[in-house]
Amino acid sequence: MEYEHSQSALYEYTSTQHACRQPHVLMRPTITQCGDQWCALYGVNDQEGIVAYGATPEKAAQAWDLVWLNGEKGCCGKGRLSTNNDA
Repeated sequence: MEYEHSQSALYEYTSTQHACRQPHVLMRPTITQCGDQWCALYGVNDQEGIVAYGATPEKAAQAWDLVWLNGEKGCCGKGRLSTNNDA
């Protein structure tokens, strides 16, 4: 029983450490609702900043992480990505 408890605590610690290193947690883009999507924006505006969209705030943050990590380029600004999937 004690072994299972310590394994569970280790898993929780590791998961928390991983979550704290995600780019959207560290850089804190502004997340707002834009029509029927959510927008994660780091910068002054979507023309000059790094922006990503998603169906939920979480999906927008995940899309923003991809832009930040992969340097995805789009039509405007430094990075732009839209995720329209609901999965």
